[in-house]
Amino acid sequence: MDKKTLILTIIGALSGIPLSYYLQSDSVQNQFEGIDDYLTGLWSVLDKPGPLGRVRMVVIGSAIAGSILGGTLDFLWHLIKKN
Repeated sequence: MDKKTLILTIIGALSGIPLSYYLQSDSVQNQFEGIDDYLTGLWSVLDKPGPLGRVRMVVIGSAIAGSILGGTLDFLWHLIKKN
């Protein structure tokens, strides 16, 4: 993995975390006063069991999806560049 792929993968993972706010149910979004409050209170929510435990899965899933997207975009960029 070259440096550019790693950077795009990290950017994808980090962008997946704020994106996870919009993928949450309304009940979870209503517990926060916006995305800023969501991001600052995220670590305390990740420790809670129950319905808020699903937040953990959405955040992890979004980060993984962002990482895959970043790596795939870099791969496709190299593929197109070669042709």
